[in-house]
Amino acid sequence: MDNIVNSIEEDIVNLYKNRHNDYNKTLKNYINLFNKIINIDFLANMKYKEIDFETIINNELTNIIYPENIYYKFHTLNFYNDELDLKLNIVSEVVNTCNDYSKLKKEEKKIIKDTYKLARSIQIICTTDFIDHFIDNYCSMNLNIENELKSNFMLSCKFYINNLFKKYCR
Repeated sequence: MDNIVNSIEEDIVNLYKNRHNDYNKTLKNYINLFNKIINIDFLANMKYKEIDFETIINNELTNIIYPENIYYKFHTLNFYNDELDLKLNIVSEVVNTCNDYSKLKKEEKKIIKDTYKLARSIQIICTTDFIDHFIDNYCSMNLNIENELKSNFMLSCKFYINNLFKKYCR
């Protein structure tokens, strides 16, 4: 029994460290890059704010299925963080070359959207108390992020009209 308790405690400590690092380092770096991009045609819903991870962990400890959730969160965060970390340099190059999303090539837009999805997933996993089973929440989280990434026709029109006025007002 002691081995199980120690294992769970280790998982909790590892998840706490992981969350803290992934959120305050990788995600913060990505958000700083992402905020430099203009004319994004999807509903970006990502802002950095200071988080008390101890409170989130304490809330999760009262959950009956928390050991399983902690396991899944830890491994999912590791995967997403590693992927985002690998792609941060590419995003940085894209943003430094051209920060206007509407003028980016199709491949560059895909990179921005892919990294947005990774970063947004990290943000949600780090800041959300998963009361239900993590896998159930994971599916709805992915659906919500996919909805955010759909091109918004009204935003596209707004950028197009703004660009027209800029050209004619010069």
